[in-house]
Amino acid sequence: MRLTLISAAVLAGLATPAVAADYAFEVTNSTQFDLVAIHVQGGKVNDFMTVRSNGERQFTLSLPAGVCKTRLNVIFNDSDSVVFDSYDACEKGGIAIGH
Repeated sequence: MRLTLISAAVLAGLATPAVAADYAFEVTNSTQFDLVAIHVQGGKVNDFMTVRSNGERQFTLSLPAGVCKTRLNVIFNDSDSVVFDSYDACEKGGIAIGH
């Protein structure tokens, strides 16, 4: 009986969905190119939309609960990219790219 209860508890733990933490995330694009994608290691930018040249947008960055630091790869419409190796979502509210 004890083994059955332990097995059931382990299986229940495996079925629990991972909890995400959401952070306000503002992107300022001070370049001459449109920002067309942001890849987030272990997470995502919710409802991403293109950030036009010399524009800004606000998004929500989702990461697994307890994770603050991540790697961001920002892609422009000329296929160039910028990498932020250790962006800290708990300490910062976004990124500024360009001048």
